[in-house]
Formats: sequence, structure tokens, C-alpha cells
Amino acid sequence: MTIHSRWAGVLLVVLPLILSCEGEPAARRGPAARVDSTYVAEAVFEYDSAAFREISWPDQALALERGETVWQYSCQWCHGLEGEGKQGLLLRGDTFSTPSLLEPDWHLAGRPWELRRRIFAGSELGMPHWGLVGLDRRDVDAVARYIFSGLREPSR
Repeated sequence: MTIHSRWAGVLLVVLPLILSCEGEPAARRGPAARVDSTYVAEAVFEYDSAAFREISWPDQALALERGETVWQYSCQWCHGLEGEGKQGLLLRGDTFSTPSLLEPDWHLAGRPWELRRRIFAGSELGMPHWGLVGLDRRDVDAVARYIFSGLREPSR
């Protein structure tokens, strides 16, 4: 892989983050401005759980390695280095917090298919719709596996 293709890959992952943080006029600030519900609805419509069932990896270690890379470039900015969550993040003039993905009572614990859907479609509360901008289905699958088997495993 050349240095140019590496930078292109980094830009493809980081650019949506940069664009999602751009400012808005004061009149549009507020909880409803966090993530446009039209995009979330489009991502929910585009989500296909059958496409995720078709994804296979030669072994779990490769999936976790890819998932860790995706985590580092796309997720840890909001969710913390180890998935501990963050407080006081700023998005389009609003502050928000992200949940810890490590808590035993985390609402997506034990629900890998729902986590894939959330990563793909995002939410109106600030989670980007990665399936439409920035991540392909294989990367969504890899980072979901990493969250469950890398971050949440007690051995880590």
C-alpha cells in the first residue's frame, strides 16, 4: 500500500467526522439539529440485516484487527479510547455525552445485530449514520465484533 492510498483511506474515514462538526446558524441549534432525521430514516431504510449475515472472515483475529482500526479512526473520538464514553462533546452548538460501552447494563449489550444496525443507521441523538457515509458493511461488522469481543471482553 502506498503512502497516497493510506492517506486517501484516512481521509475517507476522517472527512465525514469533520463535516459532521461544522457550525450552523444559531436559529438551527438545538437537539433537533444534532442529526438530520431524514438521513437517519434513509439509513434505516438502506440497512439490510441479510447483507451482514453474508459477511465472513477467515478468522476472528482478522475481524478484530480490522475492527480495532475502524474503532481508532471512526469511534474513539466520541466513545473514548477504551469505550468508556465521553462527557461534554460539542456537535453543531449542542453539548452531549456518549454512553460507556463497557457497562454491564449498556442497552446494546448482548445484541450484536442491533449494534450493527445502530452503527450503520446512527441516531438522531448524534450518532453518525456510518453506513451511508464512511464505512462499508464489512467495516461496520468488524467494529461491532471489536466492541463485543475486544473492548467488552474481560481479558482486554
